[in-house]
Order: sequence, then structure tokens, then C-alpha cells
Amino acid sequence: MHHLAFVNKWPSRFQYTFPSNNIPLLLLSVLLLMLGVLFVFWSNLYFLFKGNGGPADIAGFTISPQTKRLVIDGPYKHSRNPMVFGANAIYLSIALYLNSLGSLFLLLFF
Repeated sequence: MHHLAFVNKWPSRFQYTFPSNNIPLLLLSVLLLMLGVLFVFWSNLYFLFKGNGGPADIAGFTISPQTKRLVIDGPYKHSRNPMVFGANAIYLSIALYLNSLGSLFLLLFF
């Protein structure tokens, strides 16, 4: 039990609390998370079924065959790159949930 006494001596500025008391921020982060996951899966499924392929490679490694047809409907009608939009929505939801100004700042450079 002696090691727990050390944790209680941390200054309050180092103690992290989840934003569970801020319900609107929590709801916004959950909605952004759902929107991001929707766009990531929706765009990948459209690539697979409409484009007859997928995202060809990541960092030089082939992960799926290249698309054989240009995809311009579905999520690609709403966004030029819905996979990146979905990933950014997920990152933004995490930053809002964690109530982290630093994470929001880093997201601006992504």
C-alpha cells in the first residue's frame, strides 16, 4: 500500500480526468467517432465492390489489388478522400474526448 501513497501526492495539474462531466463534448466526440468509422468502412467497401480493388499500397507495401474502375459515387461524391476524412474525424473525436488542446494542435498538421 505504500506505493499508492506516492500517487496521491501528485500535484493536481498532473492528474487526468476524463470529460465525463461534459456531456455535450462527450456526445460530439462519440458522433465524430461514428462518422469517422462510417466513412472509413464505407469508402473501403466502395473501393472493393465498385472499383474492383482497394487502396493499393501503404508505405510501399501492396495491401490489395489496385482499383480497375474510377469510383466517383458513394462517399467519393461527398469527399475527395473519404478515408482521410474518416481518419481525421476519428482523431478529432479522440482529441475532444481526451479534452486535449495539444492533440487538436497536432491534428492541424496532419
